Amino acid sequence: MSEQPQLAEHVIDLLANWGEVRAKRMFGGVGLFRDDRMFGLIFDGRLYFRVDRATAEADCERAFGYQRGQRWVRLPYLRVDAETLESPEALASLAGAAWLAAGTRQRTSIGANR
Repeated sequence: MSEQPQLAEHVIDLLANWGEVRAKRMFGGVGLFRDDRMFGLIFDGRLYFRVDRATAEADCERAFGYQRGQRWVRLPYLRVDAETLESPEALASLAGAAWLAAGTRQRTSIGANR
């Protein structure tokens, strides 16, 4: 968990020109917020950004998921690749799309199978 606050700080620094982003510890990870809207998640040392349901279903390999009892739950957050994490422009572009996706009223769980 120690690398999660460092990654959150790095992401916040990269997004400084995009807008005010704050990090909040939650559920064993870190949520990323802009204007009280959660658009990103850091968990297990990886950054995930919110996407719409169709995008998440189309890219299950990068989707954030966790075990809930006997079920595997995937959420509409996709892992951000390492190259994007080094480019403030690319990261801001994805963050903007994630922020918009986070504003939609969709069911959050996208499938219960691995």
